[in-house]
Amino acid sequence: MIPSNTPRLLVLSVLALASLGAMAQSDNAPVQSAPGVQAPGSSGMSTSASAIPGNASQSPYYLGVQQGLTYESNVRGAWGGQPKIGDWFSTTTLRAGVNQPISRQRFFADASLRYNRYNDRSELNNTGYGLTAGWDWATVERISGVFTAHADQNLTRPTMTSGQRNIERSTELSGVARIGGVTALTFELGANLRSVDHSNISFALSEYNRTGAHAAVLYRLSSATTLGFGVAGARSSYPFNGDKSNRRDAYVQGSWTPSGLTDVQARLAQTKMTYDILSARDYTGATGSLVVNWRPTGKIATSLFAARDTGGEIGFLRLTPDSNVSSANTSTISNMLGVRGTYELSAKILVDMGVSWQRRTLVNLFTAGLPGASAPGSDTLTVFQLGTRWSPTRNVSVGCQVSREMRNTRTTALDGSQSSSNPANDIFGCFGAYTIY
Repeated sequence: MIPSNTPRLLVLSVLALASLGAMAQSDNAPVQSAPGVQAPGSSGMSTSASAIPGNASQSPYYLGVQQGLTYESNVRGAWGGQPKIGDWFSTTTLRAGVNQPISRQRFFADASLRYNRYNDRSELNNTGYGLTAGWDWATVERISGVFTAHADQNLTRPTMTSGQRNIERSTELSGVARIGGVTALTFELGANLRSVDHSNISFALSEYNRTGAHAAVLYRLSSATTLGFGVAGARSSYPFNGDKSNRRDAYVQGSWTPSGLTDVQARLAQTKMTYDILSARDYTGATGSLVVNWRPTGKIATSLFAARDTGGEIGFLRLTPDSNVSSANTSTISNMLGVRGTYELSAKILVDMGVSWQRRTLVNLFTAGLPGASAPGSDTLTVFQLGTRWSPTRNVSVGCQVSREMRNTRTTALDGSQSSSNPANDIFGCFGAYTIY
């Protein structure tokens, strides 16, 4: 049942869509690319799918505004037989970006500011942001590299461990230098810094500061194929309980781009992760990722992505351009698989669909350091998504999206008793966006 004051939000959103349409000045723009499946675990509570493109070929700069209205049937993440609570919320997004070549260099940045306002559950109102900036650089010789910076703030979905409000913030700085480039053999060195913190003390055990580095050798087998071997290491500290962790990786990576229609990126590693205190989170085994982009026709584009990694890492992989960073994942190991596709129904109408799956191995962080402690269970999330977008002009885009999230959680309590939960969440939303290039 729609809350009594929903018409107020609906009227505001309709007026926003109408004003966006009135601002249009051109009617022969190509359709904008559609976002695909969000990284499993993300939700409308943190952000909404953006219709504003990250860059435009006509201009190195852009500025956009987007207004969305969304309904979720389970905004509180009810589990274990608890009653679900549904609510409408509006999302206002401001976004700006630049992608500017300067001689042999290139500067790029994309920033978004999101304001989420709920109709009934005002305690979930929040402001989120996302920032990605970087500098591609090269010298006149064979030295090149890239510096990047990321910053994100989101409201996490209430979970079985905490039904309270929590804001997660993450920052990441990284740099890579390469020697070679135009030669068949390239040497690569990189380093990164990462920080994660939460506003709710219930999530304090997942706060950490991380320092990492890697070294690799890349060999270009052909114009379409590159193979690489490398080693990586990271040291993390957890301020809440004084724990520290060490990670070591030996990996092989490769890329294959046989044509402009197919692109494959893969990485496979042998990983060892150890903790000084929470030893039940230790992991030794295989990790890796795979991304396959394939465009079988001019109207159809498909993407497959898969990953297996520790919980603290998988949220930062950014396997798809619109992936949301999820820094609250504290699982020992997570497996993720997804596929998405877009179809250009016409020059101005695009349909996108996808399905994603993620399974996490859970550990009770409060008992993980005790002798004989074991993982209390697992958590599986499956997301189905279908959306459409209409771009009547180069500057204007409107669309709607429907998705269903299905979660299956199995846990073990401190007394050894077991429980399971199968909460679901149905989401429907529409948006309108206006972008200036």
